[in-house]
Amino acid sequence: MKRKNRWAKLSDIPKEPPPLSEGAKLKANFIAMAVRNAMEDFHSKHLSDKQMKELNPIIRNAIATALYAMEHAEVNPLAKIYILYNCRMIPNYWEPPELSSEFSLDGFINDLREVYGHSGDNLSDAEIEERAEKILNRSLGIE
Repeated sequence: MKRKNRWAKLSDIPKEPPPLSEGAKLKANFIAMAVRNAMEDFHSKHLSDKQMKELNPIIRNAIATALYAMEHAEVNPLAKIYILYNCRMIPNYWEPPELSSEFSLDGFINDLREVYGHSGDNLSDAEIEERAEKILNRSLGIE
């Protein structure tokens, strides 16, 4: 429901925010886990488990809030203001976001090389690729 050019009214703001949809909760948890996994090396070097325990819900709730704002900006003026405010705060010096290497063959194989290297296994490239296919198919439920 797109608002026509008219002034916003306080009556446009819900007295209480509606509950977060199950879909938004699922998306927030998924995105928060992706952020958490991407932070693992930083966490192990710079943050204690206690600090990470405190940081995890902050990340999850901020993601859920952003998702809520994106879903409701057309009908809730506060959601629109939240988006505008945060978009204005994005600094010019931030690099554009990039997709992690996890979605490339080289990234997948290199991650496995690292895992097997830490375990002491001295595997050939062919053995790593064979294990990679097994992992891929097992993860997809194809055996």
